[in-house]
Amino acid sequence: MSKLKKLFFHPNEFLRDYFLKKAPLVSNKVSSESKKAPLEELYPISFPIDIVYTWVDGSNETFLRQRAFYKGEKEDITTDMARFESHDELKYSIRSVLKYAPWVNHIYIVTNNGEIPKWLDVSFEKITVISHKEIIDEKYLPTFNSHVIEANLWKIPNLTEHYIYFNDDVLLTRPVSESLFFTSGGLAKLFITNAKLSNCAINSKDKPTEIAAKNARQLILQYTHNGTWVETLFAHTFHPQLKKVYQYIWQEFSVEIEQFLNNKFRSAGDIHCTFLHHHLALLLGKAVATRTHSFYFNIRDKNAIKNYRSLLSKKGTNVAPYSMCLNDTTSNTKSVPNYTQQLADFLELYFPDICTAEIDEIIDRETNNDE
Repeated sequence: MSKLKKLFFHPNEFLRDYFLKKAPLVSNKVSSESKKAPLEELYPISFPIDIVYTWVDGSNETFLRQRAFYKGEKEDITTDMARFESHDELKYSIRSVLKYAPWVNHIYIVTNNGEIPKWLDVSFEKITVISHKEIIDEKYLPTFNSHVIEANLWKIPNLTEHYIYFNDDVLLTRPVSESLFFTSGGLAKLFITNAKLSNCAINSKDKPTEIAAKNARQLILQYTHNGTWVETLFAHTFHPQLKKVYQYIWQEFSVEIEQFLNNKFRSAGDIHCTFLHHHLALLLGKAVATRTHSFYFNIRDKNAIKNYRSLLSKKGTNVAPYSMCLNDTTSNTKSVPNYTQQLADFLELYFPDICTAEIDEIIDRETNNDE
């Protein structure tokens, strides 16, 4: 009835409102596509970006001998051989990077004694193998502790200020641009999740990574004037990082870092330096929090084959994730028959093309590991 009154008593207002609804000057509606759209970069990225891999040749005799000596009788998740076995994931991860991120400036592979993967063409100028002794003080070597290795990656000679840290079991699954990892102004984009680090004190149920993250949280709590309590966790995927943030961490927490570097395997006193880097980068205004579509699962899990099929079905589409992590957690979980062959078959299906970093024919190399 009110609309009829407006038509008779205020026809001008009625006609104005009618046509504005039909063709509004400014739409308040947000399309489903714009809701999903990521933050846009207005300017191109002009700085170089490197990639750093950590890798171990679990079959190397020197490595096995050193591991056995320092491990002694200790048998738990920190010494489990599944942590050190190689299924050639690195080869396929590098295939993925060269295919989907050809803009990468340089690739570094950090390994115990400078072991060279049998398939790697050492003449390929875009890849450099780095031994632990080039970045870690000799008094802490050998080390089998990923927390110690991660804390020292920023020391790689000639590493660019902006770099992306990859585990060897993380692979790109679609084309990506530099702006996925950094802003044009040089800020790192850090990929948060809905998962939270438990607020309870360190206890026997915590995994080594959780303990190390809680130790890092305590450092942040002491560092911040307002007592900032961090709990946000980051996706198990690639990690954009900044050398200057790591330099700052080593200046501010040199005593605490030095105290855990001698832990040969993951231990209760470790500091999760990637977790520390990310939260400090955010607090210092050197990074922004965002999200990414990644796919993570255990290759020994009973659902692994189903996950392989799902990834293959999405390959080449706009619903494919940006990355996948094919994690091998513990050797006492073997729900998938011939899980190593299943993994190999999947990787060859997803990344069938030999890249320029590989030699045409696999040959045996003998590396002097006694240096």
